[in-house]
Amino acid sequence: MSSNPFSGLALVKLVDTWPYYQRNPAAYKTWMQDYYYFMIEGYPKPFGYMHRSILQGLNLSPNWQVNSERRLLTMVQARSFQERTQVMRDLLMQAVKEGAPTSPRKFYNEALRVVSDGEHVLDTDRSGLDPFGVVSYSAHLIGFVNDKDETKYWVPKRSATKPTVPNKLDSTVAGVIRSGERPVDCMARKIAVEASIPKEYTTANIVACGTVSYQMSITSTGKPGCQHIISYLYEMEFDKDVIPQPGSDEVEKFTLMTLDDVKAALMEGEFVANRAMFSCGSLLVPRARMASTPVSEAPPRFDGGILIQTLGGTEISSLDAVIEQDGSGLLLDDPVFGFPGGSLFPATVQ
Repeated sequence: MSSNPFSGLALVKLVDTWPYYQRNPAAYKTWMQDYYYFMIEGYPKPFGYMHRSILQGLNLSPNWQVNSERRLLTMVQARSFQERTQVMRDLLMQAVKEGAPTSPRKFYNEALRVVSDGEHVLDTDRSGLDPFGVVSYSAHLIGFVNDKDETKYWVPKRSATKPTVPNKLDSTVAGVIRSGERPVDCMARKIAVEASIPKEYTTANIVACGTVSYQMSITSTGKPGCQHIISYLYEMEFDKDVIPQPGSDEVEKFTLMTLDDVKAALMEGEFVANRAMFSCGSLLVPRARMASTPVSEAPPRFDGGILIQTLGGTEISSLDAVIEQDGSGLLLDDPVFGFPGGSLFPATVQ
């Protein structure tokens, strides 16, 4: 048993680390001095934040322009979906090939959508999520077994060869939603691959539990950066004779853990940091409030162990208006991303 008392709020604070403008405007503006806005020519709003240390490690082609004074990194001369996707792909492949110290460790060859106001603007490889600070969409499952009067949870241990946070405990199954893929289909795919559970069993038993959004100030490898994340949450009851088995090299083993075991492991830091939000959410949020949320709706935000609906801010149509009023950081009610600083604009994955 952990010597630390269980605190859902403490776990959330470890993850949702992006500062809030409304709490300290001066500190927020100072914070933003280390970030560049990722822009695309022809679009007035940023698509993400890139830390200056990441930008310094990239060998940019003529399709990229840097404005150091305004802190803008802009993709140019790429007018179609295909052209924008190729420009992004070329940069990421080159960064991985050259071993840029702040680049991802591998090119996943896994296309993920990047959107603006509902428009699918380009696809990026999974390796581009953290460097560019664009919104990523993922799906997470908490699997459980009702054993007599006790509920137990299937908890995997990540393999030692995982490029990010190896050997940590995780959601039962989790995955990034690919371009053109529905969250539930992502979940069925990942459960089949990672836990050897047939898709038919998953689709018959999986239950949607809403969404959670948060923003981290580090990359998945722990370097300064930005992770914008919207996650679709699911739970599934496993029959006693349905036992998850590692189906890929991503998982070392699955263990059936009691509620007390899970809470103790969470407080001891044995889980991947942001997975703790989903796990303690499953423990703390009443089932009646975890209603299924259509993927086209704005996600609620996880705050203090409960899911609360976050309201969007005042719309401002151009980056110039933001810079004029904020001195180049984001405003209260973050009009660039549509939500208050520290959270995100509505999901548009269909």
